[in-house]
Amino acid sequence: MGKKSDTFSNRIRVSKESADKLKILKGRTGLLPNALCRIAFSVSMREQGIPDPKKFDKEGLEFNRSTLFGDQEEIFKIASRSLRKKSKTDVELDEIIRAHINRGVQTLYAQVKGLPDLLAVALD
Repeated sequence: MGKKSDTFSNRIRVSKESADKLKILKGRTGLLPNALCRIAFSVSMREQGIPDPKKFDKEGLEFNRSTLFGDQEEIFKIASRSLRKKSKTDVELDEIIRAHINRGVQTLYAQVKGLPDLLAVALD
């Protein structure tokens, strides 16, 4: 097993299904996919349990970590540290982060028909 450290992969790829849903959510809200993924991660972190990374393929959009998290990357790293306790390696941690993004996209897609809905879900 790998050693724990503060290194993360430079890229995160969402599932094909999430990529398709992000395109639709962009049309519904006007927000770019990277911003939607940030919100999706936060929404998923509020849900019970850790999503299973194996449920999500890696055939969708690929984001550079800096593009995905922007200038809030440190905030996401701090939030992710709580997940680190549940992972044994950085690869496992990256997979958990990816799974949270995918699960959050599913939640947003089901609940968001426009920007007002997104605000309600994000602030709930």
